[in-house]
Amino acid sequence: MTNPKGGGAMRASKRSILLAAVLLSLTLLAGCQGVSRKGNSTGVPVTLADGASTSEGAGVEIAGDTVTFTQGGTYRLSGTLTEGTLRVDTQDPVELILDGVAVKNSTGPALDVDGEGDLLLTLAEGAENTLTTAAEDPVVEAKGSVTLTGEGSLTLASESGHGLQSKGDVTVTGGSLTVTAAGGKAAVTVRLPP
Repeated sequence: MTNPKGGGAMRASKRSILLAAVLLSLTLLAGCQGVSRKGNSTGVPVTLADGASTSEGAGVEIAGDTVTFTQGGTYRLSGTLTEGTLRVDTQDPVELILDGVAVKNSTGPALDVDGEGDLLLTLAEGAENTLTTAAEDPVVEAKGSVTLTGEGSLTLASESGHGLQSKGDVTVTGGSLTVTAAGGKAAVTVRLPP
């Protein structure tokens, strides 16, 4: 004959373990969602400066005032280019953490995403960021999806074209976005592939 008290204690213990496992799973899931929504807090440092931009890691090529990201990964940008461009040239996902960035390009997009990989723009907490173009091109032009998140601000200013143009989805999950587009131009456009 079994002891009913012992069986009850064992069932209660199994329920406690199961409940703990469920709570741990929910905690891990919430943590993962936080990373994907807010992005990483670190990344390869990239300092922008007219004629003197620098990077301390792989996946960044600098030619004059054109800074090109050639590998998927996370990059933390700061500084100013008064006449330059940021290019993403990879099929892999790229996260650019904007931490006090100002880039202006008079002849094309300030941020040109040539590769079809997805782009995550993370706005560092409290950082004010500005991307500007004087050309008829959009300020940000992307072939893949673009997600904007974080706790800073981003201003896209176009004197002649669109603010942001993407062939993929455009998603805003955080941060403050201000778009100024030329008269008659759309602030954000999404083009379906042919």
